Amino acid sequence: MIRYSWLAFALMYVLTCSQAALGTETIVSNSLGLALEVPDGTLQTGASQAGQPAFLVLREGGSMPSWSMRIERLVSEVSTSDALLLELVSKGQSVDRDFEILERSSLPIGAQEASIIWISEPQGDGSAVIFGWLVLPTTKKDYLVATVITLPESWEKTRNTMLPVFQSIRTQNSQMIALDRQSMLQRGQEILNQIDEASLRKLIGFKELRRIYADGGMSGDREIGYSLIEVAEAPRGTIKRHRNPERYSKEEQEMGFLVLEHSRIVSDAEREVYVDLLSLQWLSWDLQKEAWTITATRRQGEARATETEVGFRTEQSLSSPRPRLHVIKQDDDIGLRQPYEWTVPDGWLPRPLTGLISRLIPQQPQQIAFVVYDHTATVPSLTMRQDSWTRDTEMPDRWVLESRVGEQGFPTRVLYDRNANLLRLNQPGGNTIEPSTVAEIQRLWDQAGLKTE
Repeated sequence: MIRYSWLAFALMYVLTCSQAALGTETIVSNSLGLALEVPDGTLQTGASQAGQPAFLVLREGGSMPSWSMRIERLVSEVSTSDALLLELVSKGQSVDRDFEILERSSLPIGAQEASIIWISEPQGDGSAVIFGWLVLPTTKKDYLVATVITLPESWEKTRNTMLPVFQSIRTQNSQMIALDRQSMLQRGQEILNQIDEASLRKLIGFKELRRIYADGGMSGDREIGYSLIEVAEAPRGTIKRHRNPERYSKEEQEMGFLVLEHSRIVSDAEREVYVDLLSLQWLSWDLQKEAWTITATRRQGEARATETEVGFRTEQSLSSPRPRLHVIKQDDDIGLRQPYEWTVPDGWLPRPLTGLISRLIPQQPQQIAFVVYDHTATVPSLTMRQDSWTRDTEMPDRWVLESRVGEQGFPTRVLYDRNANLLRLNQPGGNTIEPSTVAEIQRLWDQAGLKTE
């Protein structure tokens, strides 16, 4: 497992705002400058990290996917998409093996015309693999390239699946993307500027138990976990839960806004492995200071392994004209301690508000962006969260939030009632989060043979 895997594993389910049957889902990649529609259930299995050339890897959902696709941009001196297509085919072809061209075609996409080819290449064991390429010119010397891999028995189905996917590609101008981002960040900062102590105090006393499950269709739902969220007024020192309040420093005595989250996630039901997460996130009433401690404990019987994340944001000062965010990840079992530090930009959404901001903004159709801390990446980073608010088409008094964290990916889709109460949250990948009760979760977990804490 990678470093801090248990902490990241639990956080992906309970701290993100983080697809089956028929229909399509839109995936957006700001890094590639495109949006496209893929079948529901499609998974994102790879993406470029900071400093890498942009790319995106998708595959059909399910345990035995029939296709995978890599999308990237290439700069080439060739003058046509056909020329680049032939170049890609020749580079990908094995020297000692002939390939068969199954189909060549062109496809209008926007104002451009893409070139497509499907080939069958024999393998050393006598089997064959089908490769498909789409080359779409975007600007001079710049091309969008999609490479699809499938097997002969799935080729016709994959080709028919890919055609509407290719047709849905919409490239975006990098300058327009930057302008849109800036406009949404400005709107996000305006909302943050309107949040004051009185706004935060309205959330004191909020308490909600949430069920996390995977929709199993005819085979029944599968329990993933549960999470209890509470909001209270508390001194900053509360995040150090083993510290005696009588020993709090002056800084730790400062009263503020506290979000407590206690969760249990099923890691391996058969082996009875669970991850318990305790999150204590504190924010000053003026939103200028924050601190948190998040502990994830992997349990299997009496055995346990614990990872901890500590974070805090400092105020502006003469020596530091911009606030600084500090995060320390540590695993005491192996003596690992890794610090990170960033300058906090405008539009920063305090971490204690990441799951509660929906209760603090006006309910109206709008596009908003914030800068957030991304805990899901192998290397933590600051990234952008883009929120799109629209009215529910079925019941206009309800609201739908589509939220994307990072430069590319599928949205988390959240349904709220007219009072900003959570009704349902659908995570990319198929998990669902809904409000529940202690009795209901106990019943479902007992029925599934799972152990609640």
